[in-house]
Amino acid sequence: MVTSIFFTQYDSLPEQVPVHYNGASEVDRWGGKSELFNLPVIGAALWISMTILEKYVHLYNYFKLTTESAKLYYENGR
Repeated sequence: MVTSIFFTQYDSLPEQVPVHYNGASEVDRWGGKSELFNLPVIGAALWISMTILEKYVHLYNYFKLTTESAKLYYENGR
């Protein structure tokens, strides 16, 4: 639903939109409205990479991993 609203209202958006805020919630970078397409791309890339990483929990950097605790760490890693 949000996606359809975005595409139907895209023409009515201003040419310059805020794309970054500082710690005081003030806009410190403006960009073109086409930069709004970056947000779903970044979200999808993160989702795909985390889904793939979930399959290889044995590669994570665990602190004080022992043979007794390995199964618990791997289950929690998922």
